[in-house]
Amino acid sequence: MGQVSRLTAAFLGIVGLAIAIVGAVSGLGSYALYEEEVIGVDASATMIGISVLSSLAAIPIGLGARFFARRHRQETTLALSGVFVALGTLCAWFVVVTIALGK
Repeated sequence: MGQVSRLTAAFLGIVGLAIAIVGAVSGLGSYALYEEEVIGVDASATMIGISVLSSLAAIPIGLGARFFARRHRQETTLALSGVFVALGTLCAWFVVVTIALGK
């Protein structure tokens, strides 16, 4: 049972980090592709939605991985890196929305 929980912590950390990276790349891609007029407004909005939702999903997954890792005295770096990437993405969107509403 202990080995399964250790693998669960590593798996959840990788999944959380991957989802957070997808969110960050989707957000940056949305901005870059829209500015270059490769995609339209609807596709850009969809990519922004994917970015925000994946960041929101990555945070509890990363925190769960950290819980499992600490419980088994493992390294929590992988789990926390996903949480930090997701929080960074959400903070960036918060700044973008704040600037847009201020104009």
